[in-house]
Amino acid sequence: MAYVVPESETVTKEATDQNWSAEHVSQWRLLYEEMYRAEVADPTFNLVGWNSSYTGMAIPIEEMREWVEQTVARILSLEPRRVMEIGCGSGLLLFRIAPHCDRYVGTDFSQAAIERLSKTLNNGNPSLRRSALSKGPPDDFEGVDSGSFDAVILNSVAQYFPGIGYLLRVLQGAIRA
Repeated sequence: MAYVVPESETVTKEATDQNWSAEHVSQWRLLYEEMYRAEVADPTFNLVGWNSSYTGMAIPIEEMREWVEQTVARILSLEPRRVMEIGCGSGLLLFRIAPHCDRYVGTDFSQAAIERLSKTLNNGNPSLRRSALSKGPPDDFEGVDSGSFDAVILNSVAQYFPGIGYLLRVLQGAIRA
């Protein structure tokens, strides 16, 4: 059951929505800061936080491996050369796609994620030298030139966005990029 109450857009409502969005994103960031600090055996296949929304239990490794492989295969079939990944998290896609690219930029709002990925990227693997990381919220495209990427990946992050307006800002920025 639902009902609709017509309401005109006002500056006050927009400010309230922006404050709520900022708070929502901030809470998700705090959760991920803690999660990405956990030690893992294989930093290129870090499944920390990949839990079923139905059971709350960790998604089985083989299911995750199949999902990652299929996702990577679909993206690589498009032969992207300049890729931006918004919400690169633990690097599940980055470590598999970046070696095939001329440029790969992974962004995430979690400093812990960026720090962990930086350690792995800087371990001397020559196939990852063209990769870069940037900390920031998904809707921040400051300094990203129009047309600088031929693919933008938004994989398993939109469900954390605080609303449709936020999603639209991210998609508009991604299209420009």
